[in-house]
Amino acid sequence: MKKIVLATFFIFMLSSAYSYAEEQYDLKCTLDSGDVMALSHISSTVYIEFLGPNDDPDEGGSVIKLDIASGGAQQFLNKSSGGTQSFVLRGTDEDIEGAVAVGYENHEGKLDAYFISMNSLGKETERHTCKPETIQAAKEILTKGIGIKAPSQKSQSSDTIRETTETPTASPFKISIGQQMHEYGSIRTPYRTVSITSTSDDLIINSVIVNRGGRKN
Repeated sequence: MKKIVLATFFIFMLSSAYSYAEEQYDLKCTLDSGDVMALSHISSTVYIEFLGPNDDPDEGGSVIKLDIASGGAQQFLNKSSGGTQSFVLRGTDEDIEGAVAVGYENHEGKLDAYFISMNSLGKETERHTCKPETIQAAKEILTKGIGIKAPSQKSQSSDTIRETTETPTASPFKISIGQQMHEYGSIRTPYRTVSITSTSDDLIINSVIVNRGGRKN
């Protein structure tokens, strides 16, 4: 069966030294492509492994590695009023053009899981669903996630989370930094918002320079 083609980013070959996902995983299933997908993590990295029908289990298949410390792996939990619980792991990396996501949900005992890739605009470019009878997940994944915590990451149980930091009252302006969720189908993609408000009638803002982690933009 044809293997999954992830054209928008590099797939790192799984080495024999990587055996963590073989024994311990957070989510595992067989995709509609025939590949076995396994989501796992260690203290600093999240792994999304794909093992094709013709791959040698001893040699491994292919894996996407997401760095937790840099915020390359973010998880979102949601529980709807209708009783549906969902988990989404969203991944980004400098080698990924856009983002990838692994989703898992339980709707009144009916399990569903999937893998998707998205372009830089958040539009879905590829989707593979799991065969329901093959889905295996950690017991508390829908209530506690997979136990990772990215820097300054907050609980994502609500649709919109805002954090506001204001400059002292003597300042002629105030800055509000927040985070909102963009929804595309069943996928939620977080994005940052920055609002600059003048508190003085005489203030004119000509330009804004954003410094991302010490890099000049």
